[in-house]
Amino acid sequence: MKTWELTYIINGSYVSERIQGVTKVADQSVVVQRYKRQIDFKSVVEMTHG
Repeated sequence: MKTWELTYIINGSYVSERIQGVTKVADQSVVVQRYKRQIDFKSVVEMTHG
């Protein structure tokens, strides 16, 4: 399981959150399903564990 930091715009506000998932696309799907609408993703970055 990887941790991804997703930054996106919803209702005119920037939102940044971390979600655990297998792939970047899977995590984007989680956000889209939550809001039931198209999301303007600005970045999706895998968090590295140091």
